[in-house]
Amino acid sequence: MAIQTCSQRPPRVSVYDRTNPCRYATPFGLTSEYAHPAEILFLGFATVVGPALTGPHLFTLWLWMVLRVLETVEAHSGYHFPWSPSNFLPLYGGSDFHDHHHCVLYTKSGNYASTFVYMDWLFGTDKDYRKAKTIEEKKEESVDCGSCLVKTSARLAIELRSRKRRWMHPRNSQSVIALTIDTIG
Repeated sequence: MAIQTCSQRPPRVSVYDRTNPCRYATPFGLTSEYAHPAEILFLGFATVVGPALTGPHLFTLWLWMVLRVLETVEAHSGYHFPWSPSNFLPLYGGSDFHDHHHCVLYTKSGNYASTFVYMDWLFGTDKDYRKAKTIEEKKEESVDCGSCLVKTSARLAIELRSRKRRWMHPRNSQSVIALTIDTIG
């Protein structure tokens, strides 16, 4: 009975739940710190529980907190940097994965994890993201314009895009391809 009571949220809380965490459709880094107090309590608990149990040195605690805030800002920045943990950790989602969460405002768009994505995969909340990635990869593979020079230019443009993408914003990637094809061909 207690579980059933806890699972029934009052309407006022569900309004905050739907609107507040996803207020920005195109977030920038510092919007990651804008959250409802309930979200801060639940998500901040995971950040604080480890240090609370281990009792670290004050400097270690502050370093841990700074790293967690930087990770959150990076996940909401929309950029993929060379030093991003997603380059080194296989289950880390990074900004590209979490940016899909914000692409459709006020809906259940999936990709709720900003760090470790195995739970999204396990519960199937990343299906739209995986489908979009598959379509994007097929578009890049099937660049066929008829002439050999244009094909080579398009392949080179895609190769240059993949090199530049680490510093380019994901929403601007199509313009990077068009610009690169125009300058090469």
